[in-house]
Amino acid sequence: MYSEKVRAELLGGALADHKTHYAGYCQGYYMTFVPQADGYRVTVNASLPADPGNAALYSFLERARGENKKIASVGVTPFRFYVVIKAVMSQKKIPEQVGGVMEPILRYIAGQGYTTGCGCCGTTGATLNCYQANNEILQMCEPCAAQMEQELKGNQKAVREKKSNLIGGIAGALLGALIGSIVWILVHRAGYIAGIAGLIMVVCAMKGYSLLGGTLDRKGVIISVIISLIMVYLANKIAWTWEVHSQIKDYGYSFFEIFRNLIAMVKEADVMGEYIKDLGIGYLLTAVASVFYIRNALRESTGGFTFKKVQ
Repeated sequence: MYSEKVRAELLGGALADHKTHYAGYCQGYYMTFVPQADGYRVTVNASLPADPGNAALYSFLERARGENKKIASVGVTPFRFYVVIKAVMSQKKIPEQVGGVMEPILRYIAGQGYTTGCGCCGTTGATLNCYQANNEILQMCEPCAAQMEQELKGNQKAVREKKSNLIGGIAGALLGALIGSIVWILVHRAGYIAGIAGLIMVVCAMKGYSLLGGTLDRKGVIISVIISLIMVYLANKIAWTWEVHSQIKDYGYSFFEIFRNLIAMVKEADVMGEYIKDLGIGYLLTAVASVFYIRNALRESTGGFTFKKVQ
């Protein structure tokens, strides 16, 4: 994954390289290290009978996050916890960044008597393997792995059987996309074309479809994307209309008159190329910003999941 030198220096070199992640037994705890978009996710299997649900541990981790700007986020389950550590520019600085965050945490849990075992049931002494469950790498025992896979399959079946209300969904998607369009227009008026405005439009459209349609199924995702693409066109046209109106309103042109005749007007002004360029950039940035969200939405809308042994 990284260079051997980096692996050897990361947390004392206790974790083995499995190409997409590091995993192993480190300082008395089963642990995984996974690079992700917002940094490095370190998951540690740890629990304590006197701390049900790892509630006290979560409080400690939240305090640590507040005191250490290198920590992006933290979270717990009853038998494991994770820390997302902010990324650094240079690979060679990763061991120092990760070690500086994790060493005090590992000392704390060891001092408090937290033990390690399966990350899902806490069983100690069992053989653990690494599994990829969607976007997470977990060290768990075979019975828990089998149970998790069955639960994911059951959820997939339930999701596929649930159908949305088409009329309500379309209405919700239109309302959501309208909110996104307002953001687009305001951003454009400020002199920018931002992919985040397109992403907001897509997200709002899908949320609206889900709220009024009852659920976001596959057709709901597709409809929401189509509506968003149409609204990008309309939002760009409205933004241009606003700009033209601000320049020629003193000549008696109304906003709606300009909107109806905008294409002819930009052609006459010889700025059609700039108009098309604005629209093209808008679509491109929207696609770039939204592609992963749309992909995940499609997977979730069909109950799709990833579950496989990776060690």
